[in-house]
Amino acid sequence: MATEYKRVRVNEDNIEEIRDAIAATDQRNEIRVGQVISTWPIVYEPGQQRGQMTIWHDTDRGACCHGGDSLWGDWSDPKRVLCLEESGSTEPGVSRYEVDEDGHIIPIKD
Repeated sequence: MATEYKRVRVNEDNIEEIRDAIAATDQRNEIRVGQVISTWPIVYEPGQQRGQMTIWHDTDRGACCHGGDSLWGDWSDPKRVLCLEESGSTEPGVSRYEVDEDGHIIPIKD
């Protein structure tokens, strides 16, 4: 299972180690020296990774991946949720989605 990093400043000494810990290719490709990031596996059953969450604290951006391409959005530290950019919602009354830090997708009705 992937290693968890919480509010780590990326530097020349740890960048490859951090990139290697991120399963989602599109998230891994966005890691740069100087950023402050957190990344952790999304686990639904003990010992079974089901996705990856990465937060860029210096820009309040984040991404969540459950396989395939990541869902990107703005990270709310006080709420501990990722507010997705594109909802793609077809549910009546649902205007957008958020993803909590455990990787659960939450429909938001405005």
